[in-house]
Amino acid sequence: MLSVNDNALMDVFNECGISVTEYVITSDNACPYHALGPSKSEVAYGSNGWDSLKHMVLVSELENKFDIIIDIEDIVKIESYHVARAMLTEKYGIKFDV
Repeated sequence: MLSVNDNALMDVFNECGISVTEYVITSDNACPYHALGPSKSEVAYGSNGWDSLKHMVLVSELENKFDIIIDIEDIVKIESYHVARAMLTEKYGIKFDV
């Protein structure tokens, strides 16, 4: 399992022009990524400048940063920072240190 600082994921979002500077870790992190949806306290697709083009740039940057290939069905599931973080941990074996 790859272990990285939580800032590494925030940096990828920010580099793609999707601001996540106010992200707050909640107890929802224990939930499976497929059961999570965007909440008011986090950045989500369609907000903070996150459009379809930035989504594909984000996917590419996540793959490059963490040396993974994200499955097509997972690409459409990345609808928030929270979901991306949980998915990367649960399915792709990336542990985020806070």
